[in-house]
Amino acid sequence: MAQQPGMIDANTWLTGAMKLRVLIQNEQEKLVDLEREVQRMKAGFLNDGDSATAAKIKTETSDLFVETRKLEVFIKTALDVVLLAKKYASTEVDIYKAM
Repeated sequence: MAQQPGMIDANTWLTGAMKLRVLIQNEQEKLVDLEREVQRMKAGFLNDGDSATAAKIKTETSDLFVETRKLEVFIKTALDVVLLAKKYASTEVDIYKAM
């Protein structure tokens, strides 16, 4: 579709949205695992005697925490695309019904 400019029909939008939603599920599972690792890291800092503030700063400056936040943004953006695809498809259907 990217190589051939033009209009994309509602069915193509919905098919793409459904496929994207399946892919997002895998990313959400990864996010849960990453969040768990971040929490373990923070707990480790606390067990080592760091204050809550120090543990939070150390955790939030780690590469693992940054990776977790990037994945959250990716998932949110992908979900926004799915919602837009659904809205576009329903708008297109409404236009056809009005004709």
